[in-house]
Amino acid sequence: MAEEVNPVRPDIAIVIRPSLKRACCEGDACRAAVFNQLLYCIAWKHKKGRDYWYGTYEEICTTLLDDSWGVSKVIKEVKALVAQGFLEQRRNPAKGWDQTRQYLFGEEQAKKFREACEKAEISCIEHQIGLPPDVVHLLKITNAITENNKCNCQIQQIDSANLTNASVKSNDAIPKTSSKTSNPKTYDKDRKNGESDADEVSSSHSSTQTSSLSKIVFSEEENAVYTLAEKLHLISLKRDDKHKVNCAILVEKGVTTLEQLGSLMQFCRQEPYLTGKALNLKNLINGLEGWLQLQRQMPTPEPEQTVTESDIASMVSAWSHIYKDSDRIVEHQQEVARIHHEYGMDNSTFLDLLHDVKEDTEYSGDKSMRSFFRMLEIRLRGKRKKAAQVC
Repeated sequence: MAEEVNPVRPDIAIVIRPSLKRACCEGDACRAAVFNQLLYCIAWKHKKGRDYWYGTYEEICTTLLDDSWGVSKVIKEVKALVAQGFLEQRRNPAKGWDQTRQYLFGEEQAKKFREACEKAEISCIEHQIGLPPDVVHLLKITNAITENNKCNCQIQQIDSANLTNASVKSNDAIPKTSSKTSNPKTYDKDRKNGESDADEVSSSHSSTQTSSLSKIVFSEEENAVYTLAEKLHLISLKRDDKHKVNCAILVEKGVTTLEQLGSLMQFCRQEPYLTGKALNLKNLINGLEGWLQLQRQMPTPEPEQTVTESDIASMVSAWSHIYKDSDRIVEHQQEVARIHHEYGMDNSTFLDLLHDVKEDTEYSGDKSMRSFFRMLEIRLRGKRKKAAQVC
């Protein structure tokens, strides 16, 4: 029985911004479109209280770009953006076998982006590129746009209090509302149910934004931090855009519990000018980096091994099906197990290697298990050579 396809799938807008193409993408239109779409998706997830967007290369190609370029081309340009430092890409830290990738845009990426714009003589990031309000908001909280480089152009500036509630504009890559509520804890549940961030973004096209210009809407996580601030009797609290941004920064940095905020307050009170005084949320933000550095210096337990040999065998089985070689699944599993044992890698490192080899296989165009094992042999030969040089 053929898979049922939703007959009503709204169109998406695939935006290629000339300024992004020139400043960050070496003139490549595909890379500019990928960067624009992912930048918007990450900003959209920030608005919902999560600092990353996740999906497979196939979902980026199909759901975000409507198959306007081939998968191999999209993979190449995503990797280029990561290598340039404009995006952070990581695997699911909880489940190493998951094939989806998580995409982030933090302060390091913001710095690279700001430097690229300065080099390209883009004097006004906020208005010249034409980015939608959610992306502008993301660029501000990551310091890609700062008070120091605030523009002096004559374009009417969007009131900062309306950034998170502005109406959908024609230059938005993807409309911003959705009937779902995102939470980092639902990540694995969504994947198990066959859902993805790409599905949620796609479904948002049929929604209409009806937010009020006069009300600032806090995400679930931002609201939780604001409530904790009230419990700790921080002064001058107000549900405005300034406090929403401060709460978003704390959420982004993982400071979301009463114990963490209490520890941060104690750290801030060590400043002579704050001794004996009531604190506000901005005081905590000013002391946040110093407190985080102190936390990093504290010893942390080694992470538990989350990848098992069964996970590796299951992944090889799945790839055998994908490459239409399911008759030889057991043979493929035994060969991979033999290689794993021969090289003595830990499960997580070995699975990372297999994922990289699969990406090489996809990029080569010869999508077969035979090609996969050939690519694996090339990788291992290189590792042997490096090890011999060290010895």
